[in-house]
Amino acid sequence: MRIVTLLERAEKDLWQVDLNLQNFDNDDRTLDLIAYHLQQSIEKTLKFMLSERGVTWKKTHRMHEIHSYFVANGIDYPEEFKEYWRYLDDFESDTRYQADIVASMELINQILPLARNLIQQQLEQQQLLQLGGKLVKQGTVQPLNVFRKEDIDESFS
Repeated sequence: MRIVTLLERAEKDLWQVDLNLQNFDNDDRTLDLIAYHLQQSIEKTLKFMLSERGVTWKKTHRMHEIHSYFVANGIDYPEEFKEYWRYLDDFESDTRYQADIVASMELINQILPLARNLIQQQLEQQQLLQLGGKLVKQGTVQPLNVFRKEDIDESFS
């Protein structure tokens, strides 16, 4: 059995967004599904970014809590999502459980390109890492020692 990464799951959620957009007939039910899967694609990508850097987190869907793991571990957070935290949190739970909360196509159209870009960046980074690993295995290149800035600063203090 193959292990599916969070990034692959994020891609599936984004695919679900696209599928629902194709069938969108201006109905609240489909709009809520689009919003939910959009939020899930972003959440899973952010958690993938954390896990790739060895960070574990407690189960949460709240964007500010996910952000706190980036800050606590000195990892750059995609700042463009900060202004959408409240909406993304609503997309995750409120559109599914509260009848009076409905996502808006305007917000989805603002957030969707950001999600696509984030996932694309992570996919490209993974492809580069895989390529680098293959080249090292083949002996084409020597592995590089990668240091965090903090490690270098401490060694020269």
